[in-house]
Amino acid sequence: MKERLTFQGIVIDGTVIRLVVEYKSQLLAQIGIELGKPRTIPFGGLDLLLDWLQPRRRLFSQEARSLNLPQPKGVLLAGLPGTGKSIVARNIATILNLPLLQLDIASMLGSLVGESEGNVRGGLSKAEVIAPCVL
Repeated sequence: MKERLTFQGIVIDGTVIRLVVEYKSQLLAQIGIELGKPRTIPFGGLDLLLDWLQPRRRLFSQEARSLNLPQPKGVLLAGLPGTGKSIVARNIATILNLPLLQLDIASMLGSLVGESEGNVRGGLSKAEVIAPCVL
């Protein structure tokens, strides 16, 4: 990273961005948050969600931020295992062009009283720092 420093500051290019993403991914992995790779998979019956997302993707653009337009607060996906919640989350991240964070609750469980809650609270606070994102 030091070789990228100039008198005007740091030169930001694809190499620096890749290094920063790798570094942040390692920090997140230490607390049980994995940076996922968003991809589009056919929704299969969730056309209403897709129709709801498409017009809202512009609210996450730089132009919308400069105009101080409100961003959607969130969507909670709940259901039985194997019903497509993770696939929908990946699709949402791809459509909205946001980072996808995968929080592994099992890795956050601790043996001491309050340790699990503290780990989850810490993971969620990290996601708030990265926001907007898909968790």
